[in-house]
This record gives sequence, structure tokens and C-alpha cells, in this order.
Amino acid sequence: LSNLQMPSLKAVIGFFVGGLIMTHLILPLIYN
Repeated sequence: LSNLQMPSLKAVIGFFVGGLIMTHLILPLIYN
């Protein structure tokens, strides 16, 4: 499980951070 847990954890963190960055980039474009 430890071998599959780390890459999946990094993938979840990557998608989460990517989603936050995308929302911060898209929301100003929508409201402006």
C-alpha cells in the first residue's frame, strides 16, 4: 500500500493545488 499511497497522494495534492491556481486565475477574468 505504501508504494501506491505516495504517488496517489502526490496526484491528489497536485490536482488540488492545480484547481486552486486555476480558480484564482479564472475568477478574476470572470469578475473583470
